Formats: sequence, C-alpha cells, structure tokens
Amino acid sequence: MKTKIYLIILALFSWCTAFAQIFEVDGINYFITAPDKVRVHVKTGCYSGDIVIPESVEYSDDNYAVTAIGVNAFKGCLSLNSVALPSSIEEIQSQAFLEAENLTAVNFPSSISNIGNYAFMRCYALETIDLSATSVTTLGDYAFTRCESATSIVLPNTMTSIGDFNFYYCGSLTQIDIPNTATSLGIRAFSYSGLTSIDIPDSVTTIGLSAFEVCADLETINVPNSITSIGDNVFYGNYSLTSFNIGVSVPLIINSNVFAGTPINNAILNVPAGSESNYATAPVWQNFGTINGTLSTNEQNIANSVMIYPNPSSEFLSIRGIKEQEFYVIYNLEGKMVSKGIISNNLKVNIQRLKNGVYFLKLNDYDAIKFIKGI
Repeated sequence: MKTKIYLIILALFSWCTAFAQIFEVDGINYFITAPDKVRVHVKTGCYSGDIVIPESVEYSDDNYAVTAIGVNAFKGCLSLNSVALPSSIEEIQSQAFLEAENLTAVNFPSSISNIGNYAFMRCYALETIDLSATSVTTLGDYAFTRCESATSIVLPNTMTSIGDFNFYYCGSLTQIDIPNTATSLGIRAFSYSGLTSIDIPDSVTTIGLSAFEVCADLETINVPNSITSIGDNVFYGNYSLTSFNIGVSVPLIINSNVFAGTPINNAILNVPAGSESNYATAPVWQNFGTINGTLSTNEQNIANSVMIYPNPSSEFLSIRGIKEQEFYVIYNLEGKMVSKGIISNNLKVNIQRLKNGVYFLKLNDYDAIKFIKGI
C-alpha cells in the first residue's frame, strides 16, 4: 500500500514539474530547457499576426535567454504574418514553421547554427530567405521545401553540403549562389525550382539523385572539374537547356537517365580543349548536338552563340552565330580532314558526299563542333 501511495505521489510530482517547465509571457509560450534558457513552445489555438521574440524573458524572478524555436512551435499557424527573431536564437528545431502558409517574413540572425528537418516546409508565402549571417553548416532535410514565393535565397559560406530536398519546389527561385564550401548536393536539392542557370563551385564533388530534376527553365549549367559523381536523373526534364559546360577532361560514366527528357541533341556541350573526341564517343555525352572545346575567357560568350543545324543532317549544315566569313575544316573521328571551305553566317555547308558517321567542323577562330551525318 505504501508503495502505491509513493508511486502516485511521484507521478503527481513529475506532472507538476513538467507543467512548471512551460510558462507564458506576453502571449508567447516558453519551455525551460536549462536553468537559464528557454525555447519558444507551441501554443493552443496557434500564434497569429506579427510576432516579436525577445532575447530574454523573466518568470518567477528568474531570467531566461530565448535560445531556440521549438518543435512545431508555429506549425500550421495560418494567420501568422511575420516573426522577428532575436540575436540569442541558436536553433530552429524540426517543423518549427511547418505549413505556416501565410508567413511572409522571418529574419535569421548570426547566432543561428542549426535549422532542423521540415523547419519551413510549405511556407508558401515566404519571399526572402537570407541565411548569410548564420553559421549553419547543413540544413535539415526538406528545410525549405515548397517555399514557392521565395525569389531570393542567400546561403552562408559555412555550409558544407546542401541537404536532401532543401529547396525542392521553390518555383520562384531563378538564381542561387552555392557557397564554395559545399562539397555535395543532396537528393532533389533544387528539383522543380525556377532556376534559369546554375554555377556549381569547384568545392563540390558529388551531385545527388535528381538534384536539378525538372528545372524546366534551366538554360545554362556549369559543372567544375572537381565533380566525380553525377547521380541518376540529376538533369532530368531540363527542357530549356541550351548550354552545358563541364570542366572534366575524361567523361564521367553516367547513366542514360541523367539527361532523360532533356533535349540535349539541341544543346551545346562545352568541354576542356582536346577532350572533344573523348566526349564525342562517350555514352550519353555523345548525344549532345554540339561539342566544343573550352575557349579562352574572352571568347567563351561568343562561342556559346555559335551553332550548327540541323544536327544530325544528311545534306547541308547551316551555321549561326559567326559575324563574318570563316574558313572551316571537317575532320572524321580519326582526325583526318575530309572537307574544307569558307562559310558565312546562315549559309550552308554541303555534306552530301560524306559517309554516315560522326564528324567535327572546325572554324578558323573557334573550337571544333561535333555533328552527325545521317540518312
């Protein structure tokens, strides 16, 4: 009997202690996490309007630093407009703002070092995500998934990786600078975003599965020579791709689905000088419509606009993008010259006498461009 009474008293004491850990100040709930620290806690009925979180709060004659936004703290708060975070905040925990669908603004002070899984997922109205002042090294998976109104995302130079699904379905995002401290891009990190171009820094070595899948407006992709692995479906459905620039001299072995649904037969592949023939015979890479050797910096912008079409062709090639007459030479895969002449912009080169196969057309002031003579 005494044992039962003791257990009941112990349970009541534990419940009272837990209850005492939560208190409210100025309409905001706090949970005590340490003798001098609290985190913002979930509220029955949800938060609304414009919330300002203080650096510290006083309760029962004790002062507490506000150091975290707790799990689910603002989850599903549909009437929440903005949140101002203090410089004492160190962590935004998992699902803290999940489905706060009308949240338009939140600041990220330099004190923040961790943002958890799903933290801002489905914050459809959030317009700007500026993490530049933080010391975050990785973001939790799905951290900013479906922040569909975000037009500006700035990442800190402390990041070592872009996590899985971090910016998945950020449809209004047209440009982002990946810091040169990141070494990997996670699964579907930027897929279904509105990116129009992407410059992957030379700190990155691996690109995860479907990282840029169905970036339908992506026109230009720059891949450095540091890349050692490109996952399946990474550039799947990049319908607008016109230029793919890669600094790797020896073509990476990739699966055919890497560019599935992407019209690479109409795109230019720019590769290191001297590696054109390697790419022209490499599986998948050889399917690009035009393969150029990398030019010097002052020539690169001009080269990107030079194209031959149709490709493949059975009779004639047209050249677009040269400003004046150019001397040309056509080589076969063995490096033997098979034709030469002079061409002007939009005039045609007769290739009817060539056998079916892969060739390179070399203009006087440009690197070789791959084409296919077919039936």
